[in-house]
Amino acid sequence: MSAPISAVAKALARTGIAPNFLTLASLLIMSTGLVIAVYTQNPLLMALTISLSGLLDVLDGAVARSSQRISQKGAFLDSTIDKLNEVLIGLALAELGINPSLSVCFTGLSITVSYIRSRAESLGVKLEGVGLMERAERLIGSIVVFALMSFNHPLAELAVAIITLLTGVTVLQRIFYVLRALP
Repeated sequence: MSAPISAVAKALARTGIAPNFLTLASLLIMSTGLVIAVYTQNPLLMALTISLSGLLDVLDGAVARSSQRISQKGAFLDSTIDKLNEVLIGLALAELGINPSLSVCFTGLSITVSYIRSRAESLGVKLEGVGLMERAERLIGSIVVFALMSFNHPLAELAVAIITLLTGVTVLQRIFYVLRALP
């Protein structure tokens, strides 16, 4: 964890804020930001929304660790909200003009990457760091896509296609890694 994130997490932990509150706030921000971005047809608002929601996603775990409030319930809630936020990103892509089929493929593959990690870890295989497009890379890619959309829509759609392809490669990387690791 970076020093600035650690410092913010420690400060938040001292306030007594619940890590699960930050997790739920990330979903609220993503949902609200999606509605506003679609209503205004402003993809830059979606880029900002993903940035804020993603920051809260980083901070919820950091606050849990800083305050020694790590729990299975928190981990479950965090990963569930992450998947819902990914669906909302895919919806925003489609609603702001990215080809709906491409948006669905991006969303489905993104969720599959996360599902593979969850399922593998339930079988005792750790997948952190395996694959080109982990969640952080997909979020950064999404922020770039929405920023591009505001001035070059065809380039944004090409970027979504590339991110989707790389996410598909990540799915394959993780499948083969897990199959090699399992007896």
